[in-house]
Amino acid sequence: MQSEGCDLDRDHIHIVASRIRILDGTTVTDSWEYPRSEKVIRELEKQYQLTPTPSSRERDSRAPTTGEMRRVWCTGEVGTREQLLTQIKQSAADSPTMTEFMKQLQANGVNVRVGYTLTGKVKGISYALDGVAFSGTKLGRAYTFPGLQKH
Repeated sequence: MQSEGCDLDRDHIHIVASRIRILDGTTVTDSWEYPRSEKVIRELEKQYQLTPTPSSRERDSRAPTTGEMRRVWCTGEVGTREQLLTQIKQSAADSPTMTEFMKQLQANGVNVRVGYTLTGKVKGISYALDGVAFSGTKLGRAYTFPGLQKH
């Protein structure tokens, strides 16, 4: 296998794995893989006295995707998602009202849309920058409508 794109200036390996069994073409279940992995990580942190990292349930924002990290690493360009997160954090820093918060974001080029149910309850919030939109949920718990009110 040949890897395209930027690479590290140190020795490393790439591991390729498949969930498809060669013998019968069935897939290996990955059910609950992420929680099991986090449990192993917590155990390794304790065993080797490593600095604990917050679990996904403890974090207020989602981690960057592999593609987002690769883009920054290879090109130095900060992705739209990171730009949005920065704008949202700055706009929320002084704990403004929701109206002030939305006006401040819009003044900085971020389009904000609040979705409502048929009964008028807030369903969610989304943000768009340069034509790329993200729901509050996709950015992380702190960027949802309830999350903004809580933090």
